[in-house]
Amino acid sequence: MLDNELKQVQRAINQAALNLDNRLNRIVNSMYYFFSYSEEGTKLLTVDLGDEREVELARSALGAFRMQNSDDLDSAFLLIRDHAAGGQETLIHDSDLSRIREKDFREHPWYRDFVRRQMSLWSAPTDDHLFFQDRSLYTVYLTVSRFDEGGRDGILVARLNGKMFSDAFRLLAGSDLGIELRDAAGRLLYTSFPRIAEQDSDRYVGMTTKLDYSGFQVRAFVNKASILEKVKKVRILHPLILVFILLMTLGISFVLSLTLSRPIRRLLSLMKSVEKGDLNVRFPTRYKDEIGILGIHFNKMIASLNELIRQIYAVQQEKLIFE
Repeated sequence: MLDNELKQVQRAINQAALNLDNRLNRIVNSMYYFFSYSEEGTKLLTVDLGDEREVELARSALGAFRMQNSDDLDSAFLLIRDHAAGGQETLIHDSDLSRIREKDFREHPWYRDFVRRQMSLWSAPTDDHLFFQDRSLYTVYLTVSRFDEGGRDGILVARLNGKMFSDAFRLLAGSDLGIELRDAAGRLLYTSFPRIAEQDSDRYVGMTTKLDYSGFQVRAFVNKASILEKVKKVRILHPLILVFILLMTLGISFVLSLTLSRPIRRLLSLMKSVEKGDLNVRFPTRYKDEIGILGIHFNKMIASLNELIRQIYAVQQEKLIFE
């Protein structure tokens, strides 16, 4: 029974992890389509930086992309590195984002990977931010890069809304179930508890679920005492439930005997009376089910027999009169 309880917890965690992985997959696919496969991405990378109208159109396109994913992203922006202009770098973002001037994007790990032309989809968990709208204290960046496009390199950067991680496990995490999310390298991204010692195997049962797409890992720690308490309650309730089911079965049988068996026995008794010649019997018409319909037809049959006997008797009387 303990194993069954743990399996139920594991199934719930697996489902929550799958939902999160699908959400991350959708965000990544949206970024790839927007920047790598659509004409919009090519326009962004080849924008004439000296033409204010084209730059404004690029800002609008980035704003539309961010709004389409507003539940998932804190911010999204584009960095262009123009080799023809001596490696000049231009950061483009929509006008609804307010840049924090004291923050330098060149200090972010995703920027160093971009300069080295190392394509890395997920950044390490970080508290780095560039805009006042970056609400999450701790999250990851998603990046999609394109190199050597008309003498330019470009990278689309999106800062994930870290709330999605806590929302994914909000209904599961509690005092008896601690959940933490780590990236593919094992770095902590989210935790629902201050600290649970992994080595405390006497108090907690650990289980791990790996997300197929992102490679993230969900690690759960279940309080053994709470599981054992639930098992104890189930063991107490189990015989009570069996007694309840037995009483319900007896009650249903009794009701069926009143609504089904008793009318059938009544109808059989009336049929035996008819066999003995008593044609004055009638089946009660208070039943509205199939038994009631059968009773109505029985009454019609008896009435038809009475009418047939009356007609035969009348014919016999007429013959006697003529004789």
